[in-house]
Amino acid sequence: MAMKKLLVAIGILFLLAAAGLGVFLATFDADRYRPRLVSEAHKALHRPVTLERLSLGWHGGIALRLQGVAIYEGPAASGEPLIRVESASALVRLGPLLRKSVDVSSILLNRPHIRLSRDPQGQLNLAGLAAAGAPIAAAGTSPAASGPGSPGAGAVSFQVDEVRVIGGSLHWIDAMVSPPTDLWVRSLDVSITHIAPGRPMQVEVSGAVAGQQPNVRASGQLVLPDRSRASSRDGARSGSVERLSLAIDRLPLEPLLPASTADAPHFQGRLTLTAQGALPTLDPAQWLPSLSASGTVRLDDGKIANLNILREVFTRLSMLPGLVERLESRLPPEYRAKLAANETVLAPIDLPVRIQGGLLQLDRFDVRTDTVGLAGSGTVGLAGSTHVQGVLRVDPTFSAAVIQSVNELQRLTNASGELEIPVTIQGQGAHIAVIPDLNYVASRVIMNKVVDVLGALLEQRRGDASPPEGAEPPATPQEADPLGQLLHRALQRYVPEPSAPQPAQPSQP
Repeated sequence: MAMKKLLVAIGILFLLAAAGLGVFLATFDADRYRPRLVSEAHKALHRPVTLERLSLGWHGGIALRLQGVAIYEGPAASGEPLIRVESASALVRLGPLLRKSVDVSSILLNRPHIRLSRDPQGQLNLAGLAAAGAPIAAAGTSPAASGPGSPGAGAVSFQVDEVRVIGGSLHWIDAMVSPPTDLWVRSLDVSITHIAPGRPMQVEVSGAVAGQQPNVRASGQLVLPDRSRASSRDGARSGSVERLSLAIDRLPLEPLLPASTADAPHFQGRLTLTAQGALPTLDPAQWLPSLSASGTVRLDDGKIANLNILREVFTRLSMLPGLVERLESRLPPEYRAKLAANETVLAPIDLPVRIQGGLLQLDRFDVRTDTVGLAGSGTVGLAGSTHVQGVLRVDPTFSAAVIQSVNELQRLTNASGELEIPVTIQGQGAHIAVIPDLNYVASRVIMNKVVDVLGALLEQRRGDASPPEGAEPPATPQEADPLGQLLHRALQRYVPEPSAPQPAQPSQP
């Protein structure tokens, strides 16, 4: 009987405590502390901070809610903020709080907006990202960082179980290139779980890059930087991402590439990629050089605007004067239109890729258009550099039309009747050049032409110096063959004149 009364009494106490807590939460005006909180935040960050409302509630724990939080860059709270959060809430467990332990079961950032930038000198401003990750960094700090001599050591411990971001956006501005890059990531959702000091956290991210529908998904194990480590041999000091998995679905390529002028060559298309890898450091200056990954990539709707690869190659064949003009005047209309086009339209591309040392390694590739194919290997730098070597092969039908117009190119055909020219594609950003191997072309075209012209000259000199009246003059290179004319004039001086016939000697008696 006594036990029953004790249990009833304990139950009543719990009910009274819950009722008291409910009354406290209902009547407690947390917003009166808002000005002080904003002032302390301003002092700590040395930046303008705004907060529209601060409230306290109960949702399976004490729920602290902040509405309209923003941190600004300049001396005044104006312009685009470094970070603005429509609402942020933290759910704190009551029991650990009584033991001076802040145990946060979850932090939710609803519709945050983050601005990241790089100035013309290459200085990164990631303050908005740092502010968004502050609760994670605080929860993930190694206990060694708060030793007995540190301020407030042992007073309050801080732990967060989960952080979520819903409906966020990220604005990246890069003034180091001209014109500046202006890239948006929308519909940004982030989930971070298993948050504990010194242990990998599970991170999942999805967002819409340069579009409205989510097209990028990534996941991995995040290890936060630990500044208490004396060395960074295991990556703990600078942080890392392990077991990185990346999936990109038809991502528009043009907004991601370095900006260019309207008439400069640039790539267009939609990129699909699946890759697995690792990021050994979270140092922003080392992200690209340290990233390693492998996977497959596909390019749909691919096009190189403002660059006709075939025309560019023909233009650079300087040993064939006026080649492009001759082709334009002699090719059938349908082929002339292909040569005159101001773009190169690509068929869908599927390639295995590796990312290492800041370079996209293309061990082998085969890119095709409706008239040409390019097969080879090379590298594309994640910072914009390109160096690719391959062999350009022209469709046999188009090759036949070209050769019929300019016969000298016959020497460049392979066994399949394709014009075949080794090329190098190189450049930085939008400044891409397609350079044919002129030594190869010269060895195939000019040497054969030299033999032909030299043979014709020798035959001409061996003939009669004065042909009979009414006979046709010796054949000379055609007016429409400038290379033949050039070689004819150059070689004439080296071909010996035919010896005059000697008079017959009288026979001795």
